[in-house]
Amino acid sequence: MTDSAPPSKRMKFGFFDENIQVVVGPLRKRFNLHADILTTRSPYFKAAIAKRASTLDPPKDEQGSSQTTAVQTTVKLGGDIELLDVEPEIFETYSQYLYQDTLDFDAPDDLTLDELVSVHILAAKLGDLRATNMAIDQIIKTSDKQHVVPGGSLVAIAFAGTSESSPLRRLLVDFYMYEADKQVFTESSQLMPPAFCKAFMLRYIELKSGEGDAFFNQKISALPACSYHQHDSSCPPCQ
Repeated sequence: MTDSAPPSKRMKFGFFDENIQVVVGPLRKRFNLHADILTTRSPYFKAAIAKRASTLDPPKDEQGSSQTTAVQTTVKLGGDIELLDVEPEIFETYSQYLYQDTLDFDAPDDLTLDELVSVHILAAKLGDLRATNMAIDQIIKTSDKQHVVPGGSLVAIAFAGTSESSPLRRLLVDFYMYEADKQVFTESSQLMPPAFCKAFMLRYIELKSGEGDAFFNQKISALPACSYHQHDSSCPPCQ
């Protein structure tokens, strides 16, 4: 995706008739995106764009009266939206999702676990539940495909970028609960944040008291697809 033009496929929703500049990262890389798509997918962008929108009066005729037209007002956008703490590569991936409605890109463009975790953190910040759920699904799919458990450094990043109630935290705890062997746990333990250790122990007590030893034989990919999703009116429950 270039800095100067939006993706070629246009999705039209009919409120804003302009693009918006999103400035990303400390080097201030610019992304030129359709405002309609941003406001439809993200409450964060919807609020930010609304603050930058001004309503222009309808045109006047020679007598100074407002002309009667099918569209009585025009929305004009102004000002950039800054996300200076976000990596441009991750925002570019998120913008691809906005236009393609998927994070399941074809090989050789498969996203790594690190990228998927970062996309999830960004989507959660932007309030885009559809993207967070897609990222969760892809993390599970990628981990299962590669037969790997997210490492300790990635767990630390995820816990630093999410809230205590985050489904991503629950997913990572369950990866170590269900699938990590002694070697993986030993190699990762020095990098684990205290919040992970606390969550892990609470999850262990919960599962042990409810299911006994059977839970040790579970795999994340075998659990219900919606186990780690979030839903609201804009993102209905999975079928």
